[in-house]
Amino acid sequence: MVISVGTILNISLQATWLHTPAMDGRSFNTTDKQASVQIDLSRNWTNQLALVPSFDQLLQKHQEWIQSLNVLPRSFTPNRELAEFKALRDEHYRSMERDGLIRFIDGSATQFYYTLPGAAKTATWSYLVGVIRGLSQGSFPRSA
Repeated sequence: MVISVGTILNISLQATWLHTPAMDGRSFNTTDKQASVQIDLSRNWTNQLALVPSFDQLLQKHQEWIQSLNVLPRSFTPNRELAEFKALRDEHYRSMERDGLIRFIDGSATQFYYTLPGAAKTATWSYLVGVIRGLSQGSFPRSA
């Protein structure tokens, strides 16, 4: 679980994400706020929006979704969860770079910018998914 709180351009954002890494290297995450959905055109990370009022309901929606997709989950190693989650995120961004969506701007590959095609594709797809999910109360498309 990742909990985030902050502001972007004076807009308050807060969200909860539940992440499940899969044995095949992909990751599946459920979030409770549309503003926190991260569309990944590389399809390495797939997300679900669950507009529910409680953590218990978010967890239930996440578990049901993972089961419906027949995801074979890979557990984090006890006492290594944070390091393994960081490695999962690092691989996510490397896959985006391989797909030409981003370019790293530093040698340690911790900062990046979207390429022009990556920004155009990601912004367009994110906007369309956001509008459709807004109209359908998050039920369609279930996976993005």
